[in-house]
Amino acid sequence: MTSLMHHLRILLVLTLLTACVPYISSYQKVEAPAAIYFNPSCLGGPASIAYYPFHGIYISIDADSSSVGLHIPPGYVAQLNGTTMEIAGLIGGVPYKGTVELEAAKHPIGSSGSPAQFYILSDPYTAKDNFGPLVGGGDGQYIRWYLYSAKGHDYRNPVVPKGLTEGTIEIPAMTINGQRYDAQKLTFKRKTSVGLEVVNC
Repeated sequence: MTSLMHHLRILLVLTLLTACVPYISSYQKVEAPAAIYFNPSCLGGPASIAYYPFHGIYISIDADSSSVGLHIPPGYVAQLNGTTMEIAGLIGGVPYKGTVELEAAKHPIGSSGSPAQFYILSDPYTAKDNFGPLVGGGDGQYIRWYLYSAKGHDYRNPVVPKGLTEGTIEIPAMTINGQRYDAQKLTFKRKTSVGLEVVNC
C-alpha cells in the first residue's frame, strides 16, 4: 500500500509540474480531400476539426458540433446556398437521419470551439441570417473566417448522437466568385483519441 501511495504521489507531482492530464475521448473524424486536422482548443484533445481547400477557399467542419466554417482569402467572395446540414448514419445498426438548421455564429470566446490560428483576424459576424455574400480578407497566412453552427448549439454538447459510429454529413451548396458548386457529402467515423490535455492555457 505504501508503494502504491508513493507512486500516486509521484504521478500527481508530475501532472502538476507538466500542467497536463491524460484523457480518453471519442470524436467524429470527417474525411475530406487534402484535409489537415486541428484540435478544437489550446487545451489539446482530439484533432476533430477537418480543414481543407475547396476551389480557392478553405472549409473547416466539426461533425460533433455540426459546425462549418468558410475561410475566405482576399479576392474571393462566397455564399452558402442553403441553410441546413444533413447527417445520416447508423446507430447500433439502426439507420439515423437528421437535419441541422444552421445560423451564422460569433467566434467562440476563449479556448472553446476552434484552433487559436482561426482567431487572428477580427470576427466578421454581422447577423445570424447572413449566408452571403461573404467577402474574403486577410494577409494570405491568416484569412477571414465565417462560422456557421447548429441553431441554439452549446459547444459543450455534441449535436451528432454519441451512438452514431459512422455516416455522412452533407454541407450546403455554395457559390464562389460567381461559380456554383453542389452540396458536398463527406463521410465520418467515430474514433477514440488518447493523449495529454493541458490543464490551463
